[in-house]
Parts: sequence; structure tokens; C-alpha cells
Amino acid sequence: MKGMILDKAHGDGCRRGHGRRRLCWLTAVVFALAALPLPAVTLIAPNGGESWVIGSPVTITWTPTAAGVEVRIVLFRGGTTEAHRVGSIKNSTPGDRGSFAWEAGNFVGGRAVAGDDYYVRVLVIDGAEADASNAPFSLLGTISVTTPMETAAYEASTSIMNVAWSAADVGGNVRVDLERQDGPERYVIRDAVAAGGSPLSWPIPLATAEGTYRVRVSQGTTQGSSGRCHIMAYRPPHVRVLQPNGGEELVMGRSYPIRWQPHGLSGNLRVELLKDDRLVGTLSASSPVGGMCSYNWDGKTCGTIKLLARGGYKIRVTTLDGLHTDVSDAPFSLALPPNIILFDPQGGDTWISGTVEEIRWNATKLDGYLVTIDLYFPDPSRPAGVGGFRIARDVPGTDRRFPWTVGTLLNTGSVRFSRGLKSGCTIRLLASKDTSVLVSESKPFNIETR
Repeated sequence: MKGMILDKAHGDGCRRGHGRRRLCWLTAVVFALAALPLPAVTLIAPNGGESWVIGSPVTITWTPTAAGVEVRIVLFRGGTTEAHRVGSIKNSTPGDRGSFAWEAGNFVGGRAVAGDDYYVRVLVIDGAEADASNAPFSLLGTISVTTPMETAAYEASTSIMNVAWSAADVGGNVRVDLERQDGPERYVIRDAVAAGGSPLSWPIPLATAEGTYRVRVSQGTTQGSSGRCHIMAYRPPHVRVLQPNGGEELVMGRSYPIRWQPHGLSGNLRVELLKDDRLVGTLSASSPVGGMCSYNWDGKTCGTIKLLARGGYKIRVTTLDGLHTDVSDAPFSLALPPNIILFDPQGGDTWISGTVEEIRWNATKLDGYLVTIDLYFPDPSRPAGVGGFRIARDVPGTDRRFPWTVGTLLNTGSVRFSRGLKSGCTIRLLASKDTSVLVSESKPFNIETR
């Protein structure tokens, strides 16, 4: 290098030949470079704009130094002067490695809280070289909103929303907002509340628009959101009949729930039966109004009044103060239950073997029912003292009659009785449909065989 002064031995040696002169020149360059100051260390990451979650594994990187050089890594907040120092991330680490694995936010003796104004500085120990982040980066905490839960439902003006969250590595205050998911509305629940101030209660204002919402708890870029909940518009107190609400056919004698749904009401109410919009009577003088309520009714009576199988009935429910009432939207009907009653043969009748007689019965709601017809008579030769045989099977219940050749089995063949009078005979009808079975039996009658 030009202007470089070498010792005499070096000068003499270099003059002894061309090849040796080249070697001497390279040696001089090495000595000259060693005498120059080391290049300044340059921080690569975080250099501004990064967002790292506190506690997550990240890597701080810089341009490697010469071997044997140690560097110190320091965390700052709000600036890079000593007044902004948070703490040392690492007091000493080899600079030639060019990187340090960091659990974001941790420093010697402590842990940072969430913020968006952090800096990192890398400086050479026993040297003046140092570099810091060119712009701030963010350290993020975690916020988990646990209430309101998914599908929770509220009503404006009458409901109180409880908001609960957990916050890790978040200091100071957080902001709590209600944000509509299917519209532009946004409501501030709390502008500033301590990060550890969970839970809090918020009476939902009357003017809150109906829609689907999420609650967001945030501090800068650290935030968490609840599940989707629904807020309904305000509805005045009322009661509504749910069942029977019109069009039903109630089979008399069974147990039926009369159901209603109140809103914003307490106390008791009265349940009444109407026929053609006129009062028949009171089914319940006082039943609890709250919740999804019901009153069980047999469909046969209203107080001491026996009801007829007719249409045009309605249910009316009314609060005891008379301020709130509702009636079935349309009429319902009462119907007799399925039934079968055998009336022929009558008790004391005498039927002649071989002639055709009609077994007859009354049928109520027997669509789909099939009837089996059996004959029973006294028979001392049997262990139970009763004999019998089948007259017919699978007769439609709605036929209401069956012509029988008296004394024959399955209505065919010859008469099964010997001459004389067989008294104490009975006929039994068994009507069945699915799991429903109906039975009717005649009074004793006689069969004469001539």
C-alpha cells in the first residue's frame, strides 16, 4: 500500500527477487487491515414494523462481527436513549454468530407488556459500535374473550350483557367495543378499563340496532373477539298462545298441554276456553306466567261443563291484572276418541244356526282399524269351561257390520253346533291399528240349532 513503512528486514527481503516482492506486498496489506478499526455492527431484525407475540420464539439478527467480539442486546420502549431502557435481553453473546434466539418480551429479570413502541439495540462490548431498530416494532399480548358466548341472545333495553376476558402480558387499560357483523354499527362498551378488570356488565341501550355482533377487547394491535351473539330489538311485554293455536284436532280424553310464551311478564295468568269467540269457562284460574308454561287439559271438560266434539274452540290467556292477553290465532276442534261398540246381537236374542244374521257395531274414528270377530260359549268339556271359534278376521272397522252364517267357523262350512239351544253365547270384537287395540263384547245371547 502506498506510503506504508516496513521494517528493514522486510525491505531487504523484498528486494531479493520478484516472487518474494509479491509475498511481501500481501503481508503488508494484512498488517494494514489489522490496524484499521472494525466495521460498525448493523441490526437487521427487528428493524421496525414487526409484530411479535410475547412469549413466542423469535430471532434477533445483525451483521456478524469479527470472531471473539461479544455484543450486548438491550430492549427499549418509546426511544433508544438510556431513559427509555427496559432491560438487557442478553448481557453478552458472541457477535460473530449474527443472531440470538429470543423468547419475545423476556429480558434479564423481567418480561415486557404489550406495546407498539419497542426498540432493540445491539452494541459491541468494549467498543463504540452499536445499532438500534430504525423504527418501533410491536410486542403483542394475548386477549381471549370468553363471554358473550356463541349464539347468546339479548334484547335491547331489557338485557344486560356480561363481558368476560382473560389478558396475558397486557398492562394498563383495554378498550371494549361491540361490533355488528351484518351491519356498520359499532358501540363503545368501555373506552378504557383495566386489562385485569374482567368481567364487566353492560345494560344494552334501547337504541341498539338488531343484528349479529361480536365483542372486541383490544389494546393497540393486541385484541381478542367473542363468539357471535344476537341482539333483538326491544319488544313490549306480552304473552302469546302457542298451543293449540288453530287447526289442531284434539282427541277428547287424552292429556294435552296448553302452552303459552310470556315476554317481560311475571306473576300469574288465567287460562280460558272459548267457543265461537264466546267464553265457555275457565280452565285455570291462576297459572304461573313465567317461562315456557303449560297447563294440561283432558279436552273433555271445562270446569263442570262437559264438552261436545265440535269445532270453533280457542284458548285465551290473560294476566291477572288484565293488561296482557292473547287468543289462539284460529279455531281448533275436539274429536271423540277411536271407539267400537257392538250392539247386535243384543242380550237375550236367539239366532238360528244356518241363517244369516248381521253382527253390527258403532264405529268412531276407526279409519285404518281392522276387526277380528270371535264367538265364545259355555263348554264344560274345556278346562276353563269356555269354548269358541273365530267368525271373521281383518274386517274394516268402518264397515260397521258383518253378515254371519250363524254357527259356522270363518263364515264357511257347516254349522258347528248339535241340535238344541246353546245359551250364554257372546261375540267379541277386537279392533287394532298399529299399537292401538279396542275391544267390545256383546251381552249373552242364544244360538238354536234345529
